[in-house]
Amino acid sequence: MPHAQFLIQSDFITQASREDVFHSTRNESLLSGVAETFRDAVLQFCHHPRLQYQWMRYLPSDSISDEFWKNLRPQIISLLSNTRCLRPWSETSLLLPSQLHRLRTDYKDRHGKPLFEDSIEESYLSQYYTSTDFQSLRSLGTRMTYYNLLIARIQSDLGRANSKMKAITTDEDWHRRAAEALSEPFASTINRYTLAIKVLDLIPLQDSRWVSARTIPIFLPNTGKTPIPSDLGLNLVQPVATLNDARKTLFLHLGVTNALPRNIISLISQRYVGLSLPPTIDENIAHLRYLYWNLPEDVLGLDRDIFLMDQNKRRVYRITHFMKYMYFEEEVEEYGPQQLLQSGPLDNPDAPGLAVHFLNAVYLDAVPTGALHHKRSWKQWLTEFAGVRSYPQLRNPIDHRLSDEFKYIIEHRPEKLVGLLNCYWSSYEFDMIPAVVIELRNCWVPSDADLAVNLASTFLPLPRLKAMVERLKIADFPFLIMPEELTDENENEWQFLKQFGVRSSGGSDDLHFYLEALNRIADENEDACSPDILEALFEVYGAIERNCSSSDDAAYIWQVLILFSLSPSNFISVNISRVRR
Repeated sequence: MPHAQFLIQSDFITQASREDVFHSTRNESLLSGVAETFRDAVLQFCHHPRLQYQWMRYLPSDSISDEFWKNLRPQIISLLSNTRCLRPWSETSLLLPSQLHRLRTDYKDRHGKPLFEDSIEESYLSQYYTSTDFQSLRSLGTRMTYYNLLIARIQSDLGRANSKMKAITTDEDWHRRAAEALSEPFASTINRYTLAIKVLDLIPLQDSRWVSARTIPIFLPNTGKTPIPSDLGLNLVQPVATLNDARKTLFLHLGVTNALPRNIISLISQRYVGLSLPPTIDENIAHLRYLYWNLPEDVLGLDRDIFLMDQNKRRVYRITHFMKYMYFEEEVEEYGPQQLLQSGPLDNPDAPGLAVHFLNAVYLDAVPTGALHHKRSWKQWLTEFAGVRSYPQLRNPIDHRLSDEFKYIIEHRPEKLVGLLNCYWSSYEFDMIPAVVIELRNCWVPSDADLAVNLASTFLPLPRLKAMVERLKIADFPFLIMPEELTDENENEWQFLKQFGVRSSGGSDDLHFYLEALNRIADENEDACSPDILEALFEVYGAIERNCSSSDDAAYIWQVLILFSLSPSNFISVNISRVRR
């Protein structure tokens, strides 16, 4: 804006032409009086609502060439420089021009207010002076805000109880602007302010402290996107603070670094040594989540000292002498632990239930559904690395016997045994050591004979065998009760039961079938000798003869016949010697 003009009326001594004022004592005194009058006018303007912010427009131009009048501006400038004639930001009083500084735009918040309160001594020039008028004030000693002044106000803010920087209500736009202002010296070749910034407590930590860059080391809170557990004794920046890119950049300028995953993994392992202060469930979950995302691909398991917590927040260890199984609570899985080990299920209300450890449900929410790392889902990883199971485990985790879970199922849910074995046979097969096989062979299972019999004494209810039993009119036969009806198509699916002594058909199994049939006919017809029974006996003896292919078979047959007391005198004279040859 061009300088406003004004008239000066006084009794100056002029040349004869009355056009020029020349230097004289009188004229010099009058000139000083003009400067003082201008100053007095300014002070009056300072109480006018509009002119108090515009009086500098009347300052004489510095382009006056007249030898006499060009001395007026310096005198006015000198007087005003020592006069309280400018309003500070608070508008409460008048201050010397040299006391005030125009606030840079990038030191203001989005509402145009100072980022940091002018609480030490007022130094911010009122916002109502325009940028053009500020240029006129520079000659009076008013300057733009400089960095030392800003740092002093930041330091003052950090020391106050109602600190803007530390308040949880301060918005992210404010933090962005403040961080960008603080980062400015780090991007400059002039770094004389960087040391002053590094001593300020600008870094919020997860333990609620605010520290300076002198607190070392300080780490960003994540490895990639994975939060670093907060209980490892590290100085970790508040996660929310690093979501603001400008703040994160500032922290990096201040020396905050990324932690190395291998160091975090080592610190997690150390948390489980000694356990003077065991991790809480939240800390334990944070450890496992970090390990899921950061264990190297060639690592195939967790340290065995690392425990998990069950539904009651009890620690379940994987160390050998403390080891117990932990299960997923698969409520809808027919052969899952929840269904098989619960008390009083609908199909067996007398079952007392078995107390086992189910993984606390909060673990399952630690990693987003659908996430994969090294081609493993979170649940797969918990199974393979942390030993959490989806189905009852076959063997005791410490010795070589059947697990308590399987013993319970055999005793209280025997009708589910063969279905369970079939469902998870691909896993159970590798645990079938001799001692376990013997225990399973001797366990009692329900059969069509309406009695519980040893598993090793049963037969698969194949259609051909069932038809034969029906034709022989045998009422009770030890067919194994199955979870599904057997057909010629699914027969092979159940052949794994042979190793537990379960018979099916073909070869020696047929021999055993007919000997058992002979036994059942004898038991059910001790006092009867009807034509139908005689026909059945001939058919059975004929089948026994056809399936006797070795001396061992013959010896076995003779032994069974004696055991069953099936001599010819009981029923009919049959040439047993033909079978023995």
